[in-house]
Amino acid sequence: KTKVPFEFKGSLGEPWHAPPHWLLDLPYEGKKTFTVVRDPYSRMISHFYCNFKGYKGIHECEAVEDCERTEEEMNDGAIMNAWLQELLNTNKTHLAHFLPQHHYVFDKDGSRVIDHVLKQE
Repeated sequence: KTKVPFEFKGSLGEPWHAPPHWLLDLPYEGKKTFTVVRDPYSRMISHFYCNFKGYKGIHECEAVEDCERTEEEMNDGAIMNAWLQELLNTNKTHLAHFLPQHHYVFDKDGSRVIDHVLKQE
């Protein structure tokens, strides 16, 4: 259960994908906390190639091992861009993967809620 501070289409998915201060029960209260932030462009590329939620080929499939993704498709910038645009403009994704990362570091009032921010470069 969460207390999401704005209108939100989609799902947060697993609780570890939610910014901790959005959880109704604060499991990290009184503990030192950290989050990892990443370049948004790199995050999108990583999501495209992800075996679990990523691009499954022109003919979408459930299990990645059943997909017919060609190397040509996987390296086509136009296909990647079209696929990401569709995800960002529909409810087909767990938006936690696409949330701006400031939601993990700051609350809605701009107060920092995480002790340590690690940058994955």
